[in-house]
Amino acid sequence: MKTTDMFQTARVMALPGIKTTMTLDPRSIPPRLRKMAARMIEDGVAVGGWSSKSAKIAQIVAENFGISLGRVRPSKHYMDVPKADDVRAEVVRIMEVDLVQYLLKDHDKYFDPTRVKDNHRAGVAELLSGERHWAHFHSTARMNEAMVINLAYHRKQAVTDHRHKQAARALMEDTPMELHAIPPNV
Repeated sequence: MKTTDMFQTARVMALPGIKTTMTLDPRSIPPRLRKMAARMIEDGVAVGGWSSKSAKIAQIVAENFGISLGRVRPSKHYMDVPKADDVRAEVVRIMEVDLVQYLLKDHDKYFDPTRVKDNHRAGVAELLSGERHWAHFHSTARMNEAMVINLAYHRKQAVTDHRHKQAARALMEDTPMELHAIPPNV
């Protein structure tokens, strides 16, 4: 079937019974980008902004090998938190300290501490229940403190799991790999 544009191709791919095969050819990825993605896979953490190509490649290869990577985005005052209960509890403890420091600062006459406290309580409840996967901080220093805990968790997972090194090695080789699954949030 001849397709004219990507929209037509997407419509055909959405039909029942249609299967597509995707391959990732590491030779077409520039060496620096490939090394950065391989390092992220070995570390267990994808670092970079929303448009980071190396982080996206690392996420796709890791998902193909059944590995979950932690995601650290340098967005202002927001951080992704892993699902482990002990890590979430430690991040909530740091969020509490951050809130107290924020409330003790000087604010203008329109500042409403009750609203800030209510938003904080709702965010902590959602984070502990698993509804939310990110945490909000007022202080960059407190967010960096929580990020150290987050990175330590993901790196510990990467060291104990041999699939991280296997996936990084596959990315550094010159043989194309067939992609089985594409993560929805890449």
